[in-house]
Amino acid sequence: EWCMGHNLMVEAGQTNAIVTPFWDTYAGEWFFSFNSIYSPQLGNNRYYSVYMSPLLIENPHAVARHLLVMHDGNNLFTPTLKGNHRCPDGSCAPFGSWDLDATLDDQITSGTIYSDIVVLGLFNTDDRENEYTYSYDFSEEAGGKGDLYLSFISDTVLPNLDTLLGEGVVDAPPEDIVLMGSSLGGLISCYAGLAKNTSAEGGLQYGGVGCMSSSFWWNDEDMYNTIIPSNAYNPSVRVWVDSGSDGDGAFQTKKVETALIAEGYSLSDGSIGYYLDKGGIHNEDSWGKRVWRPLQFFFS
Repeated sequence: EWCMGHNLMVEAGQTNAIVTPFWDTYAGEWFFSFNSIYSPQLGNNRYYSVYMSPLLIENPHAVARHLLVMHDGNNLFTPTLKGNHRCPDGSCAPFGSWDLDATLDDQITSGTIYSDIVVLGLFNTDDRENEYTYSYDFSEEAGGKGDLYLSFISDTVLPNLDTLLGEGVVDAPPEDIVLMGSSLGGLISCYAGLAKNTSAEGGLQYGGVGCMSSSFWWNDEDMYNTIIPSNAYNPSVRVWVDSGSDGDGAFQTKKVETALIAEGYSLSDGSIGYYLDKGGIHNEDSWGKRVWRPLQFFFS
């Protein structure tokens, strides 16, 4: 019987190889954690959501070699009143969810993206506008805690995956860790990938950043005017940018894509991906309907 998911590969000439297939599980499992994470950098706590792929549910020997870390983790899945699908703090999906689990199940079981994937969604807080922005915007009278928030992810979240997700569940090298978000979450993701992508050891932090419907208007389009010109092209980092066509920053997103290409990124070699969602708007429904595109870009 042929296994489900993507093709399993071994190097030619290998005499010993370990593969971890799955046959009978068509859906992964997701949950909201009722244990919060404390951020010493920001002095606050937040909950998180998790998606485990069908492979990880079925095969006890499987390990996730790919990790997707997402912002606004309280909006990724549709809460219910049952068990760990209940929202721990009442903040979940106030404007609808991405229904991310359904998209992941479809992409994984069809073999379109890698099966060995975990998604970790970090909840936002009441200080979202400050945490998801790296500079102060005088017109908004807010912003500037982005570096602290990214330090929280790199120095507190990623080193403690065994505690958050279970011992040995994830063993993803930096090149297979992607940081992704939408709106201000897209802005801080692009900033992380372009300007703050060095680990404490001096190596790569993220192999990819997904910037959906990003708030590139922030601080007089500072991403376009300052961040991109002042940070050298890094061939080890792949970047995804997209927007809807209706009131969703399409013009600024296209400017950012053009600027990144001028710095060395290329659509043809897959170092950057771009998509304009005709009719797409700035909400969870639109992001959920097209998230398969960056998933395929990063994980296939």
